[in-house]
Amino acid sequence: MLAYKLKNNRLKLFLLLISFTSLLGQQKFNFEQISIPAGLSNSTVWDILQDKYGFLWIATADGLNRYDGYTFKIYKNDPGDPKSLSNNLVYSTMIDAQGTLWVGTNSGLCKYDRANESFVTFLIDSSNVNVSSNTNTVLNVFKDNKK
Repeated sequence: MLAYKLKNNRLKLFLLLISFTSLLGQQKFNFEQISIPAGLSNSTVWDILQDKYGFLWIATADGLNRYDGYTFKIYKNDPGDPKSLSNNLVYSTMIDAQGTLWVGTNSGLCKYDRANESFVTFLIDSSNVNVSSNTNTVLNVFKDNKK
């Protein structure tokens, strides 16, 4: 009987310790819904990324949205400005090892110039290859981890 009580007490202590450590390991997450009334440019969101400065970069069907937790800055194509986003239909985002933001759009790959808040667009030279008309659509941007 004494052995049973000791075994039972050890089991209770073990379960108590597991419960306590699992409570310590839990993190609390706060979620906030951001929407068009809050400033989001479009409700169709293709990709979300957070940079080292804490900005959320949101790829939408109507521009690239930068969210600082309070307000949005929306980057869109301006046909008169070659340093603007190449297309408003933004599919993907990626940050490389140097911290540069790359953006995949319906009209090419864009590299964000943080200092000037502008973009450099990279397109396929269709004169060198046999390509279709939608060749410059960039659906995903991946980082090569090999050096």
